[in-house]
Amino acid sequence: MNRNQRTRIRNRGKLLLAAQSIIIESGIKMLNPRKITEKADLGLGTFYNHFKTIEDVVNNIIELIIQHHFLETIDYTRGLSDPAEIFAFATRFSLGKFLDSEDWRRLVLDSGIWIEKLFSAIVQRALEIIQRGISTGRFKVDQIDLLMSMLRGSGIMVAIDMRNGDLAVEMEKEFTIFYLKMLGIEKAEAIDICSRPLPPFSITKPPLKLLDEKQTALLKEESLDF
Repeated sequence: MNRNQRTRIRNRGKLLLAAQSIIIESGIKMLNPRKITEKADLGLGTFYNHFKTIEDVVNNIIELIIQHHFLETIDYTRGLSDPAEIFAFATRFSLGKFLDSEDWRRLVLDSGIWIEKLFSAIVQRALEIIQRGISTGRFKVDQIDLLMSMLRGSGIMVAIDMRNGDLAVEMEKEFTIFYLKMLGIEKAEAIDICSRPLPPFSITKPPLKLLDEKQTALLKEESLDF
């Protein structure tokens, strides 16, 4: 890349970092081009060199969250081969991540960001795991479309209810057991899988940076090209 291209990428990253910081501090309704560029220490015109609208900014932030989350999930489940264990660890990790960090709670659950789009992407990734389990006979599912719709909707509501204190955070384990049973895993085994200690993992806290070349390459390897 030449200097102009590097500058453009750097400025785009600064704008997205600034927008995320504003969302965490004040919520999505406080986003506007002037606030974003002031936070990023850039001229107002720079905003329109990269984005047409605030909706465009938010869409880019959601895509960035998805990218980083998938990279972390890949790392978190690396070395696992059993689709049931991968599904369980990934599900518990996803719920725990967005609930254990105040900045993540503010960015995803409190801000007014389009959580449906985020959870739809996470469920789409879960579908790949489930289809692998079906193909090997590990999972038995009669109505896959219905199951995925239920998983997407209930995942959103369970996360919100946990955030609001209407459900104990520990219920993420029961949530995962429930869906393992829906996938055809016997109750005793589902409980056993979800009783296994989760591996330690340090999550990336927002605001999130643009992916580097190595991270982008890994997403492409995993057929997660954004």
